[in-house]
Amino acid sequence: MAVSGLYANDYNSAEIFTEAFEQCEIFGSALTELHLDSARRSLNLLFSDWQNRGLNLWAMDQQTQALSLSTASYAAPSGTVAIIQAVIRDTLDSNREAYISPVSRSEYLGFPTKTQTAKRPSVFYFERAMAPLIFLWPIVDAVGQTLVYYRLRALSDVTTTMTQTAEVPQRWLNAMCSGLAAKLAVKWAPHRLVDLIPLAKEAFDAAAMEDRERVPLRITPDYDWSP
Repeated sequence: MAVSGLYANDYNSAEIFTEAFEQCEIFGSALTELHLDSARRSLNLLFSDWQNRGLNLWAMDQQTQALSLSTASYAAPSGTVAIIQAVIRDTLDSNREAYISPVSRSEYLGFPTKTQTAKRPSVFYFERAMAPLIFLWPIVDAVGQTLVYYRLRALSDVTTTMTQTAEVPQRWLNAMCSGLAAKLAVKWAPHRLVDLIPLAKEAFDAAAMEDRERVPLRITPDYDWSP
């Protein structure tokens, strides 16, 4: 038996919206421009909701920021939701890296001297503002230091281009379509809510359970590599 050998399974906006509305018992000939605009807004809200439910592994990437002398804060790239892990890389010492730890706003506020300097920072505070900032402490007083970190970022917006694919991996397609169907049922098919809400929850829970790193837990000391 021949198989396609294809694995992308990318649904464009038209297919996503059609699937979600079919689960609401609203079929192709009944769909209007108003339906499609409603679906676009609801899908973006669904993606926003996912950001509050945990780590989406496919929405993590690595960023770097060269550190400047006497600079305490740096702007995070657009769409940054959280910083997961961070190290300081010494580009003048064979790119040797050392972990830095996150601190809360109150902890950072409690540092008596925000302008204290050292060869490399030991902690960072991520300010989750509309324009997010990364505060480092102490401030570097040596050149060649780079902040390297993994961030959780927002998913790309779904726009009015109907041939556009959603930024969701194949393993999350069912959760996306089921979640969108439940959101649309609130507005367009209330009689379907009793069925669609449990289906959406089941699909999300299954995807979230699978979307994790399959590695053993290791606990190691946080060594200070300072000379």
